[in-house]
Amino acid sequence: SRDLPIGQISYRLLSAN
Repeated sequence: SRDLPIGQISYRLLSAN
């Protein structure tokens, strides 16, 4: 399993809002 950039995803979600 690859380590997904959770931090980056969170930032993207916040920015998307």
